[in-house]
Amino acid sequence: RHLGFERWIHQHRTALGRTTRVGNAVRGFESADGSAWTAIGASVTIAMPSPALVGLCVTSHDNSKLCTAVFEQVTVAPSGGG
Repeated sequence: RHLGFERWIHQHRTALGRTTRVGNAVRGFESADGSAWTAIGASVTIAMPSPALVGLCVTSHDNSKLCTAVFEQVTVAPSGGG
């Protein structure tokens, strides 16, 4: 399941994205400046073990094309919520 990120990323290629988790509730946010964050849709509940593993990926959505991405300012921090 995703939080509409595929459509959001395609529309906001220069915006910043953030994902938060509280317990099993996951929510996505966007920001133009990294200070003010706006929720992208509602939170989604996903059953996860504790601790959960985190990873980043990229896709071209076209098997005939390669894709490159740069991930910057990536932080994974425990929140105490799960």
